[in-house]
Amino acid sequence: MVLTRSASAHPIGKRGVRVIQCIIQKIHRCCHNRCLGSAGRLAALAVGVVLLVGAAAGGEKQGNSTPAADRRAEIQRLIEQLGDPDFTARDRAQEQLAKIGQEAFDALTVAANDSDLEIASRARYLLRKIDVPAVRDGDSDRVRTILADYRSVSSGERLRKVQLLLLLPQGEGYAAACRLCHIEKSPLLARFAALEVINRWPVHAEGRRRMKQAIDGELRLSGQPSAEWLRCYRQLDDDPAGRLDAWRRLTDAEAELLAQFPARSDPRLVASLLFHLACWESQAGRPAAEEHFKEGQKRVAALAEETIEFHLDMANFFRQRGKVDWAVEEYGIVRAMGYDEYVPFAQIGLAETLHDAGRDREAADALDVILQLAKKQKLQSLDLLESSPEKIAARMHYMRACEESQKGNSQQHRFHLDEALKNDPEELDALIAAYRLTDLGEDHRQKTAAMIERAAAALRLQVEQTPDDPSAHNQFAWLVGNTTGDMSEALRHAQRAVELGPENGAYLDTLAHVYFYGLNDYPNAVKYQSLAAKYMPYSGLIAQKLEVFRKKAQPPGGNDAERGL
Repeated sequence: MVLTRSASAHPIGKRGVRVIQCIIQKIHRCCHNRCLGSAGRLAALAVGVVLLVGAAAGGEKQGNSTPAADRRAEIQRLIEQLGDPDFTARDRAQEQLAKIGQEAFDALTVAANDSDLEIASRARYLLRKIDVPAVRDGDSDRVRTILADYRSVSSGERLRKVQLLLLLPQGEGYAAACRLCHIEKSPLLARFAALEVINRWPVHAEGRRRMKQAIDGELRLSGQPSAEWLRCYRQLDDDPAGRLDAWRRLTDAEAELLAQFPARSDPRLVASLLFHLACWESQAGRPAAEEHFKEGQKRVAALAEETIEFHLDMANFFRQRGKVDWAVEEYGIVRAMGYDEYVPFAQIGLAETLHDAGRDREAADALDVILQLAKKQKLQSLDLLESSPEKIAARMHYMRACEESQKGNSQQHRFHLDEALKNDPEELDALIAAYRLTDLGEDHRQKTAAMIERAAAALRLQVEQTPDDPSAHNQFAWLVGNTTGDMSEALRHAQRAVELGPENGAYLDTLAHVYFYGLNDYPNAVKYQSLAAKYMPYSGLIAQKLEVFRKKAQPPGGNDAERGL
């Protein structure tokens, strides 16, 4: 979500390029350091005592002369003295807490929400002064590299680091991302960071387990509102029916905060919370889901360019959770804003979403919108996407070919495949579909084989130039494994892609296709396609292929149970 709030003219210009780069790179603007008020003083102090007592099992910190339990009691006593009627006592307590430093940080995050304004304000002041290291012992080298300069960069770059951590494979950066939601000094930025975590919540069981473990380990003692969000979402994932009302209360509280103190919140925060509420309500079959989805859209309807990335993020979130119609609406909002340079981002995402759902006519129409704009002006955003009008046209014709294939119109199916390859001879899916045509003449077959060979050579060169890029290995394996060539080479590259991205459903899908179409190894095809479906549970195309592979792998006459064995 880009956090910039400003107006711009429709031509892209230098600033437009920068905003598009923000969309690609997920760079966010600086958030002002604001604080939330919440529960009453007694409740906050009670929570603080519970958190401190709960930490007792952690033992004593090395170098402390005071036993750990006594130290925690001392910190709590000093926090209470921040509200002492005597000014000198308050200042003395503040000075002592400042000297304690990091050890008092967790308790101070709870005190920052105290209804006693003196305690809350002094706690917030101390939180701004105490620097808790972003890097910890046990962090991987990649995590350390990302976090090395966390305290010295802008707030926008800090959010970018949260995103980079969440993109590391196998949850390597989950704990550090959650940690930043706790130690970030701006409550507003911390809540945006929490939403980055929530928006990228894993859809497969192992990923969710890792994320919950990270939340439990990093945020158990935190009094930050951002930590409360993540703890609640973690519980919501375990018990949707039992925790939906708690999430709704958090959503209502943020909406009230925005209404009373607009500088302390943001419409995108409220809209995101509503969208997540709607998603869980839809899963639970609650009728309020559509209402909350629409309310979320209304919350940001008055905003313009600064919400482009927000809508793209939410569209992707909905797509990954099978909420295709909601994803379509979010992509449509971006197009309707009237900023032509941003349309390709929305329309490409929209087209692939619809294609995966088997709605190929609509998918092709979505890409045609880009082509019509490209006829009027040069779209710099296509350069940023490493695309072109020709590549968009090729993809559009491929989707029209899929539509004609569904209708059983073989002549139009072949026509659109030819048009796709005229525009882009390296459109991989069109090459694969053309190779599988059964009514090709010998000349056409040889021409298709030559195009595949040239495309494979270009992809092989790309792999050599970027040997650690899993997508390069995947692209080569996808083309060769589904058509013709050295199948052992295709298998090797498919396996390397999975090795580099072991929980990427698309890479597992490619490996399954190599086994099925390239090696006739049906059991392994089913094995890896099942894994692909596990990591991309809402992909229609992956689910369809899994059924195809299973039917082919099934022994003649049915399985043992069906044959009564």
